[in-house]
Amino acid sequence: MGLYSDELYTYPPRSSEKEPKRLRKGTYSKIVLGLVIGTVLVYTAAVLVISWAGGVVPDSLTYSFYGFFGTEIISLVTIKVKKLKGERADAAFGKSEGNIGENQGGEVLRGAEEDGAEVDSSVPY
Repeated sequence: MGLYSDELYTYPPRSSEKEPKRLRKGTYSKIVLGLVIGTVLVYTAAVLVISWAGGVVPDSLTYSFYGFFGTEIISLVTIKVKKLKGERADAAFGKSEGNIGENQGGEVLRGAEEDGAEVDSSVPY
């Protein structure tokens, strides 16, 4: 036990130090989507009021605004679709359940060895 010992003592956390709450799965995208839709509605209403009052809103501002928020929504949708495809692929191959696989009806697909049938090992899968 020297000064440079490999054993490190870690102090227990204080009772006042709590772990931060984590958001549930999908909550972040719902918050962002709500903010995006709200922002677009407010901008659209503001542009309509300004136009009705006789003011002019630059076209480039409108193009940029809708371009940015449209890209944001497309990005969220793309991420969500990729995650869903990954989860469905895992479920189809039984990775989530630990089974060999499941068909569309949810029936578990088992190997022929488990059913008691003889298997020809010379045939590649």
